[in-house]
Amino acid sequence: MFGEARLVSMKCPDCGDHLVPHREMPGFWYSPSCGGTYVKDNSGNLFKVEISGKVETFVGDTERERHAENAKRLLDLDQYIRAKSEFDYLIDNFPEDYRGWLGSYMIPFAIYAHTSKWHREFSGLLSSAVRLNREATLNHLERFFKIYGAHIRLKDDKRTSLDLAFNPLKARTLDDFTSWLLFDGLSTFLELEHQPLTALLYQLSSEYYEQMIEGKILPVYYNRLPENLNKDAFISCENITAESNELVFLFSSFGCTIKTRKRYKESKDFDIVVISPFDTKNEITLSSNRVSHSFTLFGKWLYLQGESRFILLPRSLTQSDVWRFGGRCPYCGSNFKGIFTKVCPNPQCGRPKDY
Repeated sequence: MFGEARLVSMKCPDCGDHLVPHREMPGFWYSPSCGGTYVKDNSGNLFKVEISGKVETFVGDTERERHAENAKRLLDLDQYIRAKSEFDYLIDNFPEDYRGWLGSYMIPFAIYAHTSKWHREFSGLLSSAVRLNREATLNHLERFFKIYGAHIRLKDDKRTSLDLAFNPLKARTLDDFTSWLLFDGLSTFLELEHQPLTALLYQLSSEYYEQMIEGKILPVYYNRLPENLNKDAFISCENITAESNELVFLFSSFGCTIKTRKRYKESKDFDIVVISPFDTKNEITLSSNRVSHSFTLFGKWLYLQGESRFILLPRSLTQSDVWRFGGRCPYCGSNFKGIFTKVCPNPQCGRPKDY
């Protein structure tokens, strides 16, 4: 028969209060009343110890691997907030371990891979992971982009967009992650100078550019391209402020009929009405003829900034179009001179203004 077992509490030899386990130093005990700190030997005898200076708690490789494994399992269970807490613990306690930095950085990427929802990345973490273990970090990124695929991902776009018949378009554009990747996160990945990743990013940027200028998808920005493209080869008019008659010329060059209409009976101001060349029942109304308009030509897209509308034109613009819409010589780009007769002053051109 076993004897009766009972829990015997330890008391402080100095003040008599009950001793409790020390939170910061495993294996030590202290008195809440007097603050005395004690350690117990194998025979159960208490020895008082003096603590001077800052106490540091050291945890070993077992603790490190436990948190790293917990983070991995939580990611597999889609427990992203809890997984980030585990990665942050690794950063705080084992800053020399790249897994904490990389894991915390990749949390938004894991969410996107599983849900297609993108939340901005935690900046500054990737560079630390690369410095600590470049090869493992790049391998991890390659696995993610293998899941992403070799083509841009799209989503429906709710911005106002019309064709030249002025019918609403069900347009698409880059999804949130791809938009971030090609316009905001691009420089971070290019700085890695990792050829497979650099090649993939160029492929994605080129695909976006080609589909955008052909009018197949809406521009993410009406005046920006990904920085890894050759912008000099792109034809655009950016942020042009034009009188209404210049916009009239632009629309009439694509076959639209232009009319004016009083805003109301007593008004001296006229609105400009642009009628579609494909459906005379469809029209758009621009602001008063006394108001200038800012607009951008982007491939086949005309962006009217005042109305925040994209209009799909029947063809992409040439450099000659850009010069013509800017009131310059469409053959060389020079500014015309002359009062009654406008002539190009370029001696190698010298053509009169023909529009």
